[in-house]
Amino acid sequence: MSLNWREIDQVLTELELSGGFIQNIMQPDYSSLVLELFKPGKGPRGRLGLYISLKQGKTRLHRISGKVKRQIKLQRFSQLLRSRIKGCRILDARQVHGQRLVEIQILHGEESLSLWLRLWGNAGNIILCRETGEIIDAFYRRPARGEVSGGSFLPWQKEYQEPDGSFSLEDYSGHRDYNSLVEERYTRQETEEAFRQKRNELLNRWRRYSNSLRGRLNGLEAAAAREENLPGEESTGDLILANLHRIKPGDRWLEAEDFSGGNTLQIPLDPALSPQENAQRYFNLRKKEERRRKRALEEINDTRREADQAEFFVDTCEKARELADLEGIPGPPEKRSRKTAEESSRPGAYFFSREWQIIAGRNARESDKLLREWARGNDYWVHARDYPGGHIFLRGPKGKSPPLEVLLDAGNLALHYSKARRGGGGDCYYTQVKYLRRPREGKTGTVLPTQEKNLAISMDEDRLRRLLEGHDS
Repeated sequence: MSLNWREIDQVLTELELSGGFIQNIMQPDYSSLVLELFKPGKGPRGRLGLYISLKQGKTRLHRISGKVKRQIKLQRFSQLLRSRIKGCRILDARQVHGQRLVEIQILHGEESLSLWLRLWGNAGNIILCRETGEIIDAFYRRPARGEVSGGSFLPWQKEYQEPDGSFSLEDYSGHRDYNSLVEERYTRQETEEAFRQKRNELLNRWRRYSNSLRGRLNGLEAAAAREENLPGEESTGDLILANLHRIKPGDRWLEAEDFSGGNTLQIPLDPALSPQENAQRYFNLRKKEERRRKRALEEINDTRREADQAEFFVDTCEKARELADLEGIPGPPEKRSRKTAEESSRPGAYFFSREWQIIAGRNARESDKLLREWARGNDYWVHARDYPGGHIFLRGPKGKSPPLEVLLDAGNLALHYSKARRGGGGDCYYTQVKYLRRPREGKTGTVLPTQEKNLAISMDEDRLRRLLEGHDS
C-alpha cells in the first residue's frame, strides 16, 4: 500500500530538507524520480537521495540509501527539472495537513518555485509550479484535471476534510529511523514482485518451448519408427547389374527374383537409359535416401538436445527462490529451426556449453568477419598458442566469467580448428575481445592479445565428439 499521511509526515520530519541543495535529478524508471541533495550533516558527506515513487499502490517518498540504477533515458519532465531546479536551494518542505500532498519550495535565482508531490495511490503526480500556482509542467500531463502547462494548482486554497485519525505509524524499533523502515519495506516488496514476475515469465516461456520441442521430437521419432518397420528391399541397382543379360534395349520393366529367391520383383526401367545407367540411377536414389535418413536422425538428436536443455531451464526456474537464482537464464528462442537473416549471414560453427554460446571461426576469413561484425567487447576469445588456427568466441550471461568446463570446451575446439590438432594437446590463451588489437597491415584474422591467460589443454575426444555432433554450422 501507499504511504498514509502520518507516514509522510514522519518521513518529512526526519529528512529536514530545508536548506539542502538539489545537485541532480535522476529518473530510474517511468514512474519515479530521485532528487540528489546536498546538506551538511545529512548522510555520507552531506549527500542525500530523495526517492519519489508514483507507482500505483506504492506511491511514496523516502530517503534512498543505495545507488540509483537508471533503466531508461531521461524523460521530458526530468530534463525540465534539471534545467529549472538543478543547483537550487530548498527553502522548505511541508505537507498539507492530513493530506498526502507535499510542497517543496525551491529558490531559483530571484524566483520561488514549488515542486508539488501528490502521493495518492491511484493518481499520483509531481507538478512544478510558479509561486502564483501556475503550472510550468507535470510528470503526468492530465488535461481533465487541469494539470498541464499554464494550468493552476493551488492546494493551499482548497478545503479538505479533517484527517483520518485511524492511521498510525508502524513500529520502527530496530531501524535507524522511519525512512529506513519505509525503504526496506518497499524494496523487499518490489524485489519479491520483480522475482515472481521474472520467474513466472521465464518459467511459462520455457515450459511452452519445452512442450513444443517434446511434441516435435515425438513426431520425428514416430516417423523414424514407421520407416524402420517397413519391409526391407534388396538393392535394386545390384539386381539390375546381376540381370544385365536379360535386359533388351527399350525394355521398361525387369522381372527378377530377389537375392533370397523368395520374391519376384517388377523393377521399372527408363528405356532411354542403358542397363548400367538404370542401375546407377537406383544407386543414386539409394544414396539420397540414406542422406535423408541421416539428416532425419541428426534432427532428432538436435531436437532431443534442445528439449533436454529446455527442461534444464524449466527445472532451474522452478527451483529459483530469489532474483539472483534467475541470473544467466536466457529466454527461449522466439522461433525454432528458422534462422534470422543476421544468423544465416554469420560465418562459423555454433555450439552451446551450459548457458554459453561458442562460435568458432574455422579459418582466417571467418574469424576476421566474426571479430569485425559479431564479437562484443565483453565476449571472450580463445586461440591455440604458437599455432595458426581459428578464433573461438564465447558469449554468456552478462557480467559472468566462463567456468572451467566451458573453457575446456572452447580450448578443445581451438586446438581442433588449428594445426595443433594432431599433437593431442597444447596451450591456448584467452582474454576478452576488448583486449585484442589488429596490427597494421597484418594478415587477415591476425590479432595481438593483451591481458591474456594461459590454458593447458589435453585433447578430449569424447568432449570434442559431443560438441561436433551437436554443432550448428
